[in-house]
Amino acid sequence: MTETRACRSVGMMRRPRRLIVVLGAVALAAAVSGIAAGAGSERANRRAAQRDAARLLAHVVLPASAVRAAAEPAGDRHDLARPGQVPAAVNR
Repeated sequence: MTETRACRSVGMMRRPRRLIVVLGAVALAAAVSGIAAGAGSERANRRAAQRDAARLLAHVVLPASAVRAAAEPAGDRHDLARPGQVPAAVNR
């Protein structure tokens, strides 16, 4: 592998990390909005969450080769069609 290809591979590995960080921030913003539900109306919380999500998603840097998909990838069991699920923590 040439040095250029190796650097390009390293750069490609960093991009998904950025996306994961941004999506994590979106999830955190949604969680904080949910916690603050007692402080305001549901409508206000929803607007704040949508505003925060739009602002955070504007910072996502996609690779130049990224294209919009017309459908979900084959074999993903419709995972992209549902909200993410986090397993419940088990205290022992």
